[in-house]
Amino acid sequence: MEYRRDAISFDAYLQIREESDARLEYIDGIVYMSTSPSTKHQRISAELLFAFKNFLKSRSCEVLPAPYDIELKNDTMEGTKIVIPDITIICDKSGFTDARYVGVPSMVVEILSPSNQSHDLITKLNLYMNYGVEEYWIVNPMLNALGLFSK
Repeated sequence: MEYRRDAISFDAYLQIREESDARLEYIDGIVYMSTSPSTKHQRISAELLFAFKNFLKSRSCEVLPAPYDIELKNDTMEGTKIVIPDITIICDKSGFTDARYVGVPSMVVEILSPSNQSHDLITKLNLYMNYGVEEYWIVNPMLNALGLFSK
C-alpha cells in the first residue's frame, strides 16, 4: 500500500503528484498509493453517489466522488494529511480551494479493496475520528457488508 517508506516533504509529494496519474495520499510524510478500483467497487461507488445526490438535493451539502483530495485540517491536529476518499460529503463549503478541500468533511465513504483494507480500516479510520469527521462508512464488497462509524 505504501508508495514510499521514507518520509518526504509536502513539496516533494506535490512534485511526485504532478509527475504521476496515480492516486497518491500523503500522511505525515509517507506517500500511499491506491490501486485502480475493481468493477464491483465502481458500481457500488456509482450507486452510492447517486443515492447521496438524491438524498441531499434540497440541502446545501456537496457530494464529491474520487479522485478528489481532502487536506484534513482542524485546530487541534498537526501535520499534513491528504486523503482521497471514495465519496466525500461536504456541508461546510468554506474549505474549498482550486486544488482540494481543506478542513473536515461531514461524511466520508471508503469502499474496501483487498489491497487497501488495513489502510482504510486502521490508518484512515483513526484519522477521520481524530479530525472529527461526523460519519464514516466502510463498504466491504468482499463480505457484502457496511460498517458505520459516527462521532
